[in-house]
Amino acid sequence: MSYGPLPSCWRPGGEKCSVRPQIPAARRASWSASRTATAQAARLAGTALKQPGTFLAAFQRAELRAVARLLAGDPAGASAELDSAAATRLAGDLFRQPLYDLLHDPPVPGLARLLTIWKQITHMP
Repeated sequence: MSYGPLPSCWRPGGEKCSVRPQIPAARRASWSASRTATAQAARLAGTALKQPGTFLAAFQRAELRAVARLLAGDPAGASAELDSAAATRLAGDLFRQPLYDLLHDPPVPGLARLLTIWKQITHMP
């Protein structure tokens, strides 16, 4: 969308100013909600990383910690977490597509690497 050249205006007292194009309220609200949700996800992920996850199998705990690291902005740590847990994976530790689908919108940096690790672990096509 092009707004063209910025028109001039005059402030009280004769001071010249520029008029900025207005961003639609719905788009501003969407951006604000997205930033808020991202920040909240990072805070929650940081909290989750401090929890022991005592009742989870080793691989499940590592997978959830990897996702939490991803949300906390540590894609390298996320990859290392999942990769190092590959040997502890049991037959019942299945790929949970809905969990990873949530990380596509907005896209979380490092997600592609986690999916690649999963493919290597499970020999998925």
